[in-house]
Amino acid sequence: MHGGPLSYRHYTARRGAFCRHRGALAGRLYSLAMLFLLAAVLVAVDQLTKAWSKQTFAPGESMPLALGFNFTYVENTGAAFGLFRGVSFELFGYQVDGVVRLGLLSALVSLALVIYMLGRGRQLPLLGRLALAFILAGAVGNLIDRFAHRYVIDFIHFQVGWFDFPVFNVADICVVVGAIMLFIWGFLPEGKP
Repeated sequence: MHGGPLSYRHYTARRGAFCRHRGALAGRLYSLAMLFLLAAVLVAVDQLTKAWSKQTFAPGESMPLALGFNFTYVENTGAAFGLFRGVSFELFGYQVDGVVRLGLLSALVSLALVIYMLGRGRQLPLLGRLALAFILAGAVGNLIDRFAHRYVIDFIHFQVGWFDFPVFNVADICVVVGAIMLFIWGFLPEGKP
């Protein structure tokens, strides 16, 4: 049983290599599935908190919490922190305002992230994959608002003394956390997770 091309030793070696490859592939697919699940959970938390704030507060209404934090309900028609609010133009007879443009931009960013994560995400270290999942969740969370309401619901407000940070939401937190992770990952030595 030694010499033939289908010897037992040869067969078990090939079978073991195939099983190891299949196991590694299954592990990478499982890892990607967990990242998309994390992004979906973050989007759900974002949408649930926005729905709660919309039902609880009137626009502009505020409730103080602690340590300078308040719940302040805002319907933001601009980008982050209200940038590009009120900017619009006509294209082929259709009015394209800042909300539509930012929604389309969010859709493109989300699609690009999904394609990149499916194609190259398995090769990234965990910190890079988590960063992309957080950014994807933030982009999708605000994308849903822009097309469902024509504005983004913001409700977290931080103000201490003269410092008054613009009102934001869970999706904005996801984008910032993801960007910080990418920044940290960029400074890690090559090959470090």
